[in-house]
Amino acid sequence: MARMRSIPSEELAADLATICEEFAGAYGPFRNQVAVIAHVPAALRHLMPVLTAEGLSAEAVERLLAPDNPELDATDRLVIDYARVAWETPNRVPAKLFTALRAVFSEAQIVELTLRITPCGFFNRVNDALGIEDEEEALA
Repeated sequence: MARMRSIPSEELAADLATICEEFAGAYGPFRNQVAVIAHVPAALRHLMPVLTAEGLSAEAVERLLAPDNPELDATDRLVIDYARVAWETPNRVPAKLFTALRAVFSEAQIVELTLRITPCGFFNRVNDALGIEDEEEALA
C-alpha cells in the first residue's frame, strides 16, 4: 500500500487530469505512480512526458528488445545497447560503447539519450520509497 494517498484524476485541474490519463493510458501500467506524483503538479507537467515510438509499428515496439526485430537498424540497436548498460551498470559503460555512440551522435545527443534513459531508475526509487505498488497488468 502506498504511503501517500493516490489522487484520482477527477480531483485534479483539467490540464493535470489530462496528463494523468494520457500517461496512465498510453505509456503503460503506471496509474498508481502518476496518482501519487499528482501531489506535485510541477512534476506532472515536467517529469511525466508521454513516450512515443516514432516510425515503428506496434509489433516492433512490443518486440523492441528482440535481436531479430526487422524494423530496427544498427543505430536503434546501439541505442538499445546503451540503454541496457546505462540502466544496469551506469558506472561501467564501456569505452567501446561510447566510441560507437560518438560515431553516430553528437555529445548533446548522447546527453539527451542519457536523460531519456535514466529517469526509469529515478521512478523506480520513488516507487520503492513511497511504497507505490505495481498495477496488476505490470505483474502479468
